[in-house]
Amino acid sequence: MVEMLVAAGVFALLLGAIANTVQHGNQAYRQGVANAVVEGQCRRMLERIAAEFGDVDRSSLNPNPTGLFWTAAIDYARANGFAAGALQVGPTRRLLLALETGELDNGLDDNGNGLIDERRVLLVPDTATPAERVSLGSQVRELAEGELPNGLDDNGNGIADEAGLWFRHDGNGTLTVSLSLERLDGRGGSIVRTLTTSVRMRND
Repeated sequence: MVEMLVAAGVFALLLGAIANTVQHGNQAYRQGVANAVVEGQCRRMLERIAAEFGDVDRSSLNPNPTGLFWTAAIDYARANGFAAGALQVGPTRRLLLALETGELDNGLDDNGNGLIDERRVLLVPDTATPAERVSLGSQVRELAEGELPNGLDDNGNGIADEAGLWFRHDGNGTLTVSLSLERLDGRGGSIVRTLTTSVRMRND
């Protein structure tokens, strides 16, 4: 009888260990999938934003964030070709961050989605009609990953207190664009992904 009880105890321990391993494996798999989803969303948004600037007349940038300056909202005009030897541009466009629907800029989760003061990226195709806006994506962080609102360069990228979307021009036609997204991971935490790219503006 004692041997049977010992064997049953060992068997129960083995089953528990197997179940624990499977559970941890499933959690790791789900976390990996969630991370990949957020990174894919961030990459697609960044590519869509960057695509706006390949044919931009860089003299149209307003503001023109050079040196240590950056901006989270920028006006620009895209080239439409040449006529009589002069570059022709379309209407002035604008990219900007706006608070997500239901959010107030108050450090609270006003819309109940688990995130605080999150933003969305809006495109205004023509600033002459600013009410016409296209959403390019949501759940952008208020501040870039690693930044705190303290006037310091917390994440070591050379600028301070930058937003979850920021632009910077090197002064020679290359525009850097950086985007930080945040999503809940379903376990009470969040997943943050930051991607940065550079775009060569072909026109001046």
